Amino acid sequence: MTDTAGSPPPWAGFFSPQAWAHFVVTVTQDLTTRGLAHDLHADEGFVVVGPEKLQLGLMNLAQMCHAAAIDRWPGIVNHHFGVGLEPDDTTEIGKDFQRARELMKIRLWGRNDIPPTLTPCAWDIADDLVAVLTYDMPRTLVSASSDDVSTWGVAREELYRIALGNVRAEGALEVSRIEIGSAHVFVLEGDRTFFAASHLLFLEDYAEARSPHGAVVAVPRRHVVVFHPIVDLSVVHAINSMLHVVPHMWDEGPGSITPSLYWWQPGPRLVRLPVEYGEESTAFMPPPEFVDVLNRLPPERR
Repeated sequence: MTDTAGSPPPWAGFFSPQAWAHFVVTVTQDLTTRGLAHDLHADEGFVVVGPEKLQLGLMNLAQMCHAAAIDRWPGIVNHHFGVGLEPDDTTEIGKDFQRARELMKIRLWGRNDIPPTLTPCAWDIADDLVAVLTYDMPRTLVSASSDDVSTWGVAREELYRIALGNVRAEGALEVSRIEIGSAHVFVLEGDRTFFAASHLLFLEDYAEARSPHGAVVAVPRRHVVVFHPIVDLSVVHAINSMLHVVPHMWDEGPGSITPSLYWWQPGPRLVRLPVEYGEESTAFMPPPEFVDVLNRLPPERR
């Protein structure tokens, strides 16, 4: 366990030691006031609460507090745990497919962020990105379990189609073009939905992304998709800008997913574009197939 009075763990590195200590005190005070026994796993970024040993992640909560004035932290923590500890009826939903199909949507997760106690119904999207079948409840989001799926007897392909269709039915997101240095990127943003990042899975619906070569994309957090269509060598400048901007968006959150960049093609087909971040330099290591595409692109249009 981390010394909660000292330096923050790596996942909460945006906190100063003083802010981290205050965050820990605020969390523990809220749970104590609720009369709940709890065990803070600071290194791993979660807290185990109550006799049911409910595991609640702390990353999103920490990011929201970091972005707010410190006097607002008690209210933010209180609301977060009020929602997370709210009893839900997912057991009954799991028995009723007709009700479940109205609530199910696809939510993107970084593979390593799925809690070890969770065995969701999920699909591999890329080597570090997973699409999880999720109930969009009035007060919270709950991942559908593999037990629910086995009870329904519905093909996984059909579940994916229904859930992604429910995300599409929320409507298109606003598209913004943003200039970053000598490059530009497009951003899909939806602050009122937890499923904005899932629009990556039908990015071909957006005219700005269409290109025979696909696009370079990122989903750093739940509210945004960042992309640049691969049309000409301007994509090189866009990649360089994204390599700097996307990790910061991921770090800030809330709802962090992944700092990775991907080569997107309709389908979707997603190929991660590996990057190694050093103290003094960044190494971009795309696969040969992607390099071949870059080598055949026309010069940047002026």
